[in-house]
Amino acid sequence: MPIIYLSPSTQETNHYADGGNEEYYMNLIVDELVPYLNSSGINYLRNNPNKPVSNAINQSNKEIYDLHLAIHTGEKKGDLSGQTRGANIYYTPGNPESYRASKMIYQNFKEIYPIPDKVNQIPNDLLVELKDTSAPSVLLEIAQHDNYEDAAWVRENIENIAENIAMSLTEFFSIPLITPKTPQIISTPKTLNLYSRPSTKSEIILTIPPDANLLKLGEWENWNTVDYLGNIGYIESI
Repeated sequence: MPIIYLSPSTQETNHYADGGNEEYYMNLIVDELVPYLNSSGINYLRNNPNKPVSNAINQSNKEIYDLHLAIHTGEKKGDLSGQTRGANIYYTPGNPESYRASKMIYQNFKEIYPIPDKVNQIPNDLLVELKDTSAPSVLLEIAQHDNYEDAAWVRENIENIAENIAMSLTEFFSIPLITPKTPQIISTPKTLNLYSRPSTKSEIILTIPPDANLLKLGEWENWNTVDYLGNIGYIESI
C-alpha cells in the first residue's frame, strides 16, 4: 500500500510578511491534507514539529517510504527581500521517482498558483531533505513568505493547496482522489479482503473477519476506503 513521510516545515522563526510563521501555515496545510490521504488510501507518518529537520530525516530513514514530501515556503535575502513571488518544486537529480513526483506536483500546482509562469521544477542536490533521505524525496516550496501577496495567498488557500497536493499524490500512486467524508463505523457482513488499491488484482493487505468494525473513510465507484485496526486500504462496497 502507498506510504509517504510527511515533513511540513519546523521553522517557526521564518516569519510571514503579514503575520504568522512558516511552521504554523505548513502544518495547517498538512492538517487539511491528511483527510485526503486517509480517504484515498495513502498511509503516512508525519514529522514532529517540535523536533529539528534532522529528526525527520532520521525517522524517515528508519522505514521504507514510497515518497518523502517536505512542504515549505521560501524567502529572499537582501535587496530582493519581499520583492519576489514564486513556487519551487525541488527534486533529487538522478532519482527517477523523485523527478516523476515533482513533475506531477509542478504540473498541478500551476493550476492554482496565481502566477503559473512563476512555478518552477528544479533539481537540487544540496537541500538536506533531498540528499540525506533514502526515500525518493520532493521539497515543495509553495510560495515566498517574505512577499505580502504570496503570504496572503497561502493564508487564503490552505484547503485548495492541500487538495492540489493530494491530487498529485494520488496521480503518483495511480489511485483515485477521494473526497473526505465524515468517518463512519460500519460492520463487515462477511469475510472481506483489504486491498492496497481499488482492484481485486492489487496486493491484499489482510483479511477482515465477519462482524468486524471498520472506520469508513471514503467511497469511490464500488469501493470503500476503510481503516481496520490502523490499516488503511480498500474493500469492495458493502
